[in-house]
This record gives sequence, C-alpha cells and structure tokens, in this order.
Amino acid sequence: MGSSFRDLSNMDEISVKCRAVDKVNSPDTNEPTGPYHAGPGTAHEIGVMIGFIAIFFLITAVYLVLWKIGNKKGEAKERERRQILHEKTTNPRDTSITEVHEMDKGENGGSVAQGY
Repeated sequence: MGSSFRDLSNMDEISVKCRAVDKVNSPDTNEPTGPYHAGPGTAHEIGVMIGFIAIFFLITAVYLVLWKIGNKKGEAKERERRQILHEKTTNPRDTSITEVHEMDKGENGGSVAQGY
C-alpha cells in the first residue's frame, strides 16, 4: 500500500505539470508564452501625438508664409499692370491702345476668333 500512496502523491505533481503545459499550448489562454516585454508607455504615445501635431502646425505656418509671399508678388504684378493700363488710357497721345483694338476686330470687323 505504501507504493500506491507514493503513486497518488506523484500523480498530483504530474497532473499539475500537465495542466501547466495544457495552459501554454491552449489557444484560449491570455497568459504570455514568452518573457514579458513592456510596450511603449502612455507618455510615449502622447509624445508622438504631440510631435505630429507640432509638425502639422509647422508645415501649415511654412505654407502660409509661402502663400503670402506668392500673393504679394501677384498683387505687385497686378498693380503694375493696372498702372500701365491707367497710363495708357489717360494719355491721349498714346495710340497703342487703339492699334490693339483695330487688330482685335480682324478682317470681319467683329470677333477675333474665326467663325464667330
């Protein structure tokens, strides 16, 4: 009987080991199969998010500056064009405007475009 008692105590140890192996091999368990590796923390995630927001604002600011520079150049060209047009229309001796209008009439006395 002594040997059967030892067998029973050994059976408990074997069943515990089997349950542990079953847990590792079971797909239903949430326990990790390898060593624990901590992922990035919340502070790291927030830092990445704030970094992307900062890059967004920086790119937006650069785009805004470039847009304003382009607008200033366009406005300067427009002012120059209007000034030249104003000088041509107010100077009665300048005939370049009337020459352009006569060229626009074309041979049919109307539109420049053919067939209209």
